[in-house]
Order: sequence, then structure tokens, then C-alpha cells
Amino acid sequence: MARLIRWILLLGSIFGLLLTMIRVTAAPPDRTFAVFQRDPNCPQPCWHGIQLGTTTIDEAYTILRADRALITVNKRIRNEHIDWQLASLPAADASLDTVGNLHNIILSVEFDIKSAVPQPFTLENAVQLWGAPVGALSYFCSSGGQEHLVAEVFFVGNIQVTSLDLSDQAAIPSTSIPISPKITPDLPIAVALYYGDAYPWGENHRQPWRGFWRAYRFADSYFNEC
Repeated sequence: MARLIRWILLLGSIFGLLLTMIRVTAAPPDRTFAVFQRDPNCPQPCWHGIQLGTTTIDEAYTILRADRALITVNKRIRNEHIDWQLASLPAADASLDTVGNLHNIILSVEFDIKSAVPQPFTLENAVQLWGAPVGALSYFCSSGGQEHLVAEVFFVGNIQVTSLDLSDQAAIPSTSIPISPKITPDLPIAVALYYGDAYPWGENHRQPWRGFWRAYRFADSYFNEC
């Protein structure tokens, strides 16, 4: 009898997990965030005709300036960096960067969206846009004298999202910060990033994707600055 009960509980847990996976993958995309979608008309990673690792900052500047209905270019810093705003998400800070590339090639397109939308951008929204994740990790970092815990999730085509702080915002002892947060569909996302192959961030830190409700911990994962 006890064995039967254990099997029933196990089957119930599996059924609940399957329902969650179906809800995340089959739910209709939220068009609020469609502007973050990859551009299918050029080799990946690519956003809005800007191909990471190929497009120069001059070419990107021309592309952004040409689409005034979608984009308002705010600032260009030499041959290094461009800031702009999206018409559909005007509070979002968007930017691209050569990250010190000597040939002025764009290596990153970033959307800072932590406080820019009427509803949060979650990992579920990201899955609807970019498909199933391929990897994830979590790590500690510090900012403003406080310790934070964040998670990063990776998608095919050199796309990475970074969560909001997962620890308490107050300055609390590190022992009370959860060591291995579970990655869930409702994980709130702060930053979405497209990056080129030469982007100076080690993908080797991430762990292979094993599904939701699991922890993805990188052992040597304390970074000095968030």
C-alpha cells in the first residue's frame, strides 16, 4: 500500500511538470515583447538586420536611424556604443556595443527591461520568443555594497537573459541567501542580450539545460560586480 501511494505521488508530480511545460511552450506569445524577437532574415545571432560579429557600428547606426517608426536613437559614443529607445517599450534602455573590437564590429545588442513594461518580462515570455533554453547558471555578485543572486538562461542563436535579483534586496547575511535557486517559468528577467561569438563572456560557465524547477549552480560563481 505504501509503495502504491509513493507511485501515485510520483505520477502526480510528473503530470504537474508536464502541464507546466505544455503551458509554457504552447501559450500564445505576448506581442508586447515581440520586438525582442530574432531576425529570421539574416544569419544568427541577428536582431533587426544587425548581425552580431559581422555588422559594423556605422552600418548598425544607419539601420537604426532608418526605422524611425520603431526606434529613436539617443546617443552614439564614437565607434563603440549606441543607445536607443523602442517605440513600443519607450522606458526600455536598448544599446549595442563593439566591446572594444578593433574593426568596429557589433558584438552585443542589449535590452534593459527590468522596469520598462506594464507587466514583467518572464522566462516564460522568453521561451515563447526563442524556444527551449540550452543552458543556465546562477551566481553571486555585489553592487552598492549589497550582495545579489542572479540567474542567466541561454538560448540557441547566442541569446542570453539575466534575471532580476533573486535574493532579498536588503543587506542580509550571505548565509540566508538561497544558494541554488530553482529556475521557474515565472522567473523575472532584467536584461536580454544578443552576443557575437567573440563576445568576452565564457559560455563554458553555463550548465546544460535540464528543465524547469531545477537549480543551476556554477561552483566558482562569485563575480565582483553585477
